[in-house]
Amino acid sequence: MADQRARYKAARRAVAREHHPDFGGDPEIYIRALAEIDRIYLADTLRFNDTISGYPAGRGQRWRRWLRQARAARRLGRRQWIEL
Repeated sequence: MADQRARYKAARRAVAREHHPDFGGDPEIYIRALAEIDRIYLADTLRFNDTISGYPAGRGQRWRRWLRQARAARRLGRRQWIEL
Protein backbone atom coordinates (compact mmCIF):
# COMPACT_ATOMS: atom_id res chain seq x y z
CA MET A 1 0.00 0.00 0.00
CA ALA A 2 2.73 2.47 0.93
CA ASP A 3 4.68 1.39 -2.15
CA GLN A 4 1.72 2.19 -4.38
CA ARG A 5 1.29 5.61 -2.78
CA ALA A 6 4.97 6.32 -3.39
CA ARG A 7 4.66 5.32 -7.05
CA TYR A 8 1.53 7.50 -7.42
CA LYS A 9 3.30 10.47 -5.86
CA ALA A 10 6.39 9.95 -8.03
CA ALA A 11 4.29 9.74 -11.19
CA ARG A 12 2.46 12.99 -10.37
CA ARG A 13 5.74 14.75 -9.58
CA ALA A 14 7.27 13.58 -12.84
CA VAL A 15 4.32 14.98 -14.78
CA ALA A 16 4.50 18.23 -12.81
CA ARG A 17 8.21 18.62 -13.54
CA GLU A 18 7.64 18.22 -17.24
CA HIS A 19 4.26 19.87 -17.91
CA HIS A 20 3.44 22.31 -15.07
CA PRO A 21 2.43 25.75 -16.43
CA ASP A 22 4.63 27.57 -13.91
CA PHE A 23 7.66 25.94 -15.51
CA GLY A 24 6.72 26.54 -19.13
CA GLY A 25 4.47 23.55 -19.74
CA ASP A 26 1.10 23.41 -21.44
CA PRO A 27 -1.80 23.52 -18.93
CA GLU A 28 -4.06 21.30 -21.03
CA ILE A 29 -1.45 18.57 -21.36
CA TYR A 30 -0.72 18.86 -17.64
CA ILE A 31 -4.37 18.43 -16.66
CA ARG A 32 -4.87 15.50 -19.03
CA ALA A 33 -1.72 13.74 -17.80
CA LEU A 34 -2.75 14.15 -14.15
CA ALA A 35 -6.25 12.87 -14.92
CA GLU A 36 -4.75 9.80 -16.59
CA ILE A 37 -2.51 9.10 -13.60
CA ASP A 38 -5.44 9.56 -11.23
CA ARG A 39 -7.57 7.20 -13.32
CA ILE A 40 -4.90 4.51 -13.26
CA TYR A 41 -4.00 4.72 -9.58
CA LEU A 42 -7.45 5.55 -8.19
CA ALA A 43 -8.91 2.26 -9.36
CA ASP A 44 -6.24 0.36 -7.40
CA THR A 45 -6.54 2.63 -4.35
CA LEU A 46 -10.27 2.08 -4.01
CA ARG A 47 -9.81 -1.63 -4.34
CA PHE A 48 -7.36 -2.20 -1.46
CA ASN A 49 -8.29 0.31 1.23
CA ASP A 50 -11.59 1.99 0.36
CA THR A 51 -9.86 5.34 0.68
CA ILE A 52 -8.96 8.11 -1.71
CA SER A 53 -6.96 10.58 0.34
CA GLY A 54 -5.13 8.08 2.53
CA TYR A 55 -7.42 8.55 5.54
CA PRO A 56 -9.63 5.65 6.55
CA ALA A 57 -13.31 6.06 5.79
CA GLY A 58 -15.78 6.09 8.66
CA ARG A 59 -14.61 6.70 12.19
CA GLY A 60 -11.70 8.98 11.32
CA GLN A 61 -13.85 11.22 9.18
CA ARG A 62 -16.48 11.54 11.90
CA TRP A 63 -13.80 12.43 14.44
CA ARG A 64 -12.31 15.14 12.21
CA ARG A 65 -15.79 16.60 11.54
CA TRP A 66 -16.56 16.69 15.26
CA LEU A 67 -13.21 18.32 16.04
CA ARG A 68 -13.74 20.96 13.36
CA GLN A 69 -17.20 21.78 14.76
CA ALA A 70 -15.87 21.95 18.33
CA ARG A 71 -13.14 24.37 17.31
CA ALA A 72 -15.65 26.56 15.46
CA ALA A 73 -17.93 26.65 18.53
CA ARG A 74 -15.01 27.61 20.75
CA ARG A 75 -14.15 30.50 18.43
CA LEU A 76 -17.72 31.78 18.63
CA GLY A 77 -17.52 31.86 22.41
CA ARG A 78 -14.47 34.17 22.37
CA ARG A 79 -16.17 37.28 21.09
CA GLN A 80 -14.65 40.46 22.45
CA TRP A 81 -17.55 42.75 21.52
CA ILE A 82 -21.27 43.10 22.07
CA GLU A 83 -23.63 42.83 19.14
CA LEU A 84 -26.26 45.55 19.12
